[in-house]
Amino acid sequence: MELIKVILCLSILSLFSSISFAEDRNSLDKPTAEPYDWDKIFKCGQIAIEGTAAVAVNVIGIIKHAIRCIDFKAPPNPKRSIIRTIRTVYEFMKRLLLNNVVCLIESIQKIGSLVKPHIDAFEDLNCLDENDI
Repeated sequence: MELIKVILCLSILSLFSSISFAEDRNSLDKPTAEPYDWDKIFKCGQIAIEGTAAVAVNVIGIIKHAIRCIDFKAPPNPKRSIIRTIRTVYEFMKRLLLNNVVCLIESIQKIGSLVKPHIDAFEDLNCLDENDI
């Protein structure tokens, strides 16, 4: 799990540094260009990573709850066939989406409750403020 967080942090850092490099190259003829608020960018990135990590850590439990909710029994797959695995996932999703919408809604609400504090923090910092661009 820590590896996923590190990869996400480094990806976002490299993305922002490449954007900054391109902006610096474009603003050579504009001496009044304002620098980015890196503290705000990193805080927003951290909030986004923590929200993603919260979902990633709990996704197995959410899927298990959905399996119990729709009473899904996966067929045996002794040869570990990829086609049979895809068919099993297809049948699970079909039953979840078409037959038991209540279970789908419960799963989405669980994900929403996990992400809500991070969304609130993201909005409190005005992370998507167009004036910062």
